[in-house]
Amino acid sequence: MVFMSCGGGDKKNVTEPDPPRAASISVSPASVSMSYVGQVVGVSAAVLDQFQRTFNATVSWSIDDPSIATVSAIGLVTAVADGVTAVRATSGSLSASVPVTVQRVATRVSIVSGDRQTGQVGEVLAEPLVVRAEDLGGSPMPGASVTFTSGVGGSVSVAETTADEQALASTMWTLGTTSGPQLLAAAITGSTVASVQFQATALAGPVAAMAKASGDQQVVPVGFPVFEPITIQVTDEYGNGVSGASVAFAVTDGGGSVTPAEGTTG
Repeated sequence: MVFMSCGGGDKKNVTEPDPPRAASISVSPASVSMSYVGQVVGVSAAVLDQFQRTFNATVSWSIDDPSIATVSAIGLVTAVADGVTAVRATSGSLSASVPVTVQRVATRVSIVSGDRQTGQVGEVLAEPLVVRAEDLGGSPMPGASVTFTSGVGGSVSVAETTADEQALASTMWTLGTTSGPQLLAAAITGSTVASVQFQATALAGPVAAMAKASGDQQVVPVGFPVFEPITIQVTDEYGNGVSGASVAFAVTDGGGSVTPAEGTTG
C-alpha cells in the first residue's frame, strides 16, 4: 500500500505589473515661424507613458498671446500679427510648449489706381500709378520698398520708393515714344513673387511730317486716271502714324484733277 500526501509548499511574493500612465508630453515641430497674417501651421502633441510608449490621452491647446497668433482645438496655429508667443499642449498635469514667431514679409503688390490710362507718346500720364504693398496673405505692409520698372522707351518719376502708413506707393509714368500698348511693372524690391503690370495706350502726337507711301511716278495715257491711288503717310515727331488727320490733295503742275480732293488718315 502506498500513501501519498500533498504539501502546501511556500508561496512566493508576486508583483503586479505597473499599469501604463501618462508620463510625458512633447510638441512638434520644435518651433513655428510664420511670414504673413492668416498663415496656418499645424502642430501636434505626443503623450508617452512611463515605458516611453504612446499613451492615448486627451490634449488641449492654448496660446500665450492670442493677439499674435491663435490655435484651434486640433492644433492649427494661425498668424494674427508680428511678435513672439508660444503654443502650449496640456494633458492632465502635463504641459509642453514651443515658440511661435510671426515676422511678416512684404512679398507682393496690388494695383490701387492708375491702370489702363490713355495718353500721348512721350508725355506724362494724367494720373499717378498707385500700388499697395502686401504680405503673401494680402495684408498691408507699410514701410516696404517698392520698385517701378517702365517698358522700353518709357520712364518713371520714382523708380524705387517706400510704402507709406497705408502701405501705398506711387510714381508718375512718362510713356515711351512708340504708339500703341505699353506696360509698366511694379513689385516689392527683391521679391521673387511675380510683379503686377500696369497697361497704358500711347496715342500718336500732333502731325509733324508727311511722306509718299505709294502711287508716285506712274505713267498713263493723257486723260486717263492713274492705275494706283496716290497714298501718303502722316506721322508725328517720333514717326508714329497719325490717324484722323485731314489731308488735302491738289494738282500743282501739268493740269488734271484729283478725286476726292480731301481725305482722312486711317
